[in-house]
Amino acid sequence: MNFISKNVEKIDLRGHVMQKWRAILLATILLSSAIGARNAYANPIQYPAAQFVGHVFSDQKLIAQDKEQSILEAVNLGLMNGYPSGEFKPTALLTRAELAELLVKAMKLVPSEQQFSYMDVQKGSRSSKYIEAVRQSGLMSGNSNTFRPEDPVTREELAAILVRAVQGQGTSGGLSVDYSDKQSVSQWAIHSVESAIRLGLMDAPERDFLPKQKLQRQDIARYLVDIFPQREHTAVISKIEEDVITIDETPFLVTGELQKFLLHVENRNALQGAILKFKSAARNVQELSEIEIIQSGTKAKPIYLDTSGISSGCLIKISGNHLVLSGQALSQVNIQGNAGDVLMNTDIQRMAINTQNPLLLSGSGTVESMIVQKGAKITLGSDIKVKHLVLPKGTALSDVIQNLAQVQKQIQIVTLEDGTPIPMATTPKSSEPSSGSAAGNPTDPVSPGTDEPTPPLPSVNHAPTEANPVGNQNISVTSGTQTISIANVFTDADGDVLTYEAKSSDTNIVSAVVEGTDLKLTPTAAGTATITVKANDGQGGIAETTFQTTITVPAPINHAPTEANPVGNQNISVTSGTQTVSIANVFTDADGDALTYEAESSDTNIVSAAVEGTDLKLMPIAAGTATITVKANDGQGGIAETTFMVEVKEYSIFFSELFWGQGDYELLQAIEIYNPTNLDLDANKIKITLTNGSEDIQINDENLKILAGKTFTIGEAFYEGEEITPDYKTVMSFFADDSAPVYLTLEYDGQVVDKAFFIPGKSIERISGLLHGSEYQPNQWIDKDTNDLSGLGYYNAD
Repeated sequence: MNFISKNVEKIDLRGHVMQKWRAILLATILLSSAIGARNAYANPIQYPAAQFVGHVFSDQKLIAQDKEQSILEAVNLGLMNGYPSGEFKPTALLTRAELAELLVKAMKLVPSEQQFSYMDVQKGSRSSKYIEAVRQSGLMSGNSNTFRPEDPVTREELAAILVRAVQGQGTSGGLSVDYSDKQSVSQWAIHSVESAIRLGLMDAPERDFLPKQKLQRQDIARYLVDIFPQREHTAVISKIEEDVITIDETPFLVTGELQKFLLHVENRNALQGAILKFKSAARNVQELSEIEIIQSGTKAKPIYLDTSGISSGCLIKISGNHLVLSGQALSQVNIQGNAGDVLMNTDIQRMAINTQNPLLLSGSGTVESMIVQKGAKITLGSDIKVKHLVLPKGTALSDVIQNLAQVQKQIQIVTLEDGTPIPMATTPKSSEPSSGSAAGNPTDPVSPGTDEPTPPLPSVNHAPTEANPVGNQNISVTSGTQTISIANVFTDADGDVLTYEAKSSDTNIVSAVVEGTDLKLTPTAAGTATITVKANDGQGGIAETTFQTTITVPAPINHAPTEANPVGNQNISVTSGTQTVSIANVFTDADGDALTYEAESSDTNIVSAAVEGTDLKLMPIAAGTATITVKANDGQGGIAETTFMVEVKEYSIFFSELFWGQGDYELLQAIEIYNPTNLDLDANKIKITLTNGSEDIQINDENLKILAGKTFTIGEAFYEGEEITPDYKTVMSFFADDSAPVYLTLEYDGQVVDKAFFIPGKSIERISGLLHGSEYQPNQWIDKDTNDLSGLGYYNAD
């Protein structure tokens, strides 16, 4: 399963990246890494990031469309690069030496200068230090004393390597494993293939894993960008098993102390559906910064959350009800949502009560600081201690703590949110203070029968005074709320705690409020207003200061529109009809001006261009290439433009796979033809001529069609096996003479459209992404394993 395509980083890269591919100048010079080293690999090395240079890959058109996005990400992350010739060579087979280098850089391993005695790895060669690094890390190894650096990598080999890279050996949880070609997997790779599928590292499209299929260079990019880079996520837990946690339908492994928390059996009920904020790399949950519990238990059967193993800085939000919280001490807990019954058996540094539901907080533990919102109603258990309780303004302590008389001694300090202290209780009038008490305690009641004490002399209060004037302010109306500290504006000789208030002479120009010791000025319109700030010492002493605040309106500046999302080069066919490309998001305008568009083609004999609203209409006329220019006008004199290429092709049918069997399949030959057009074509217009003197191959059935976007397979009539179901059988007689290759020429409706070599006992398939045939070109064909029928009847046009 592709986590990036779901995620986020749920980061939505897909749409824009696909558009950017053809417009961004792609080639890179260096390989780099995108993740931090895991604990198993010491002494990580940092690689320089890739740099874009001013050319595109010369063979860019050979890159399969569904691979473009991953390759662009891999290039951008510095994980892949092109060749000095300017080619990317997307269809070249990926070698074991190349994979070793990619793994070292993706996992930030240290290239090793130590030389291991692989006889087929040349000392001091480019690949030797990477091969030794993956050997030391246990990711890859050779057979006996050979590494086979130039051998291509198969899918089953990659499965074993990826499972080792994420340390997923022996895991049993994750996705369901369902693939039909298990019998084709080598015995040594069966567990690795199943683990790779369960962990979402690899998949089995259409239930075929294709274990022996060789990977091309364009194939590996997907795995590099999906698995290894470190990413941040906000996602929902969907399933928890013994060794795997599934988050947003993507399996993750958990290592280290976090296993105690995320994989704890007793935590499963509480964690189901929980919302996590975390970092991951190599498909492992590495760091948990926030978790919100939304599940609820019942009074008779609460849910349990043991926080052992969680990082000290992780924020825990409790939105569910009837929860028992235990484990290590926590730095911050927010109680919110439907929470009404929480039993805590731990200590908490900071607890925020953000619910107006009546809350029963029981258990045994100490809360260093408890901050409550207005309207909160809390019943404290007898063994819950609160060192500092912070109340909102205008709230009495007895309004918050419902059983205050019983738990008063469990609360040490109470203040308002601005720091104003609140006395815990008022002394009854019948107990007047006695200055003659031996202990000097002013709250000790007067003993009966004693003399009236001498009243103390009244103290003199000193009003606060202005110490540091604020000074006049100039603020732009577009700048938003401005904050000015007034903590040092006044001083009080008696050391009294000061409270503040502020007033604007014209709130239509600027408003003024005080939060603690911060003065907040919010501009509204142009003009000047007087701001008055008062300081009150709570003993009758008041001081004030005034200053002028001028609000200005900046002169309007028009910003021309800018290109935000390039269109990207387009490939269309003569027969495809008018193509519509949305340009609604191609440009952006900082001023929010409505944009109008116009488009122009450099050659209207090839393709014409017109704009209807935010739709660009491309009408193909004839084969060729033209440049399309699109202009955006903001109506204020600002204009931006973008250009892209449109290639119009005359699509035609072509050979997509040739099969010549051996052994039990020596009588089986098959020719697969692909129709890339959007029209169903008459099969009886096909003619294949052969250089071996045999009769031409023709379709003698007027009702047969080569369906649009589908393959058409011709099979040898003498073969009676049921391994394939050809669309048409005829006597081709290739098996009668296997002494030399046969040159095939494909004609359709009297025109030559493709040519190929049919080699005795050998099967080959066309690279993906083609739209028409040509003269025979070896680099367009890929060798298949002997008697490999797995891809026959299907061609990947993307």
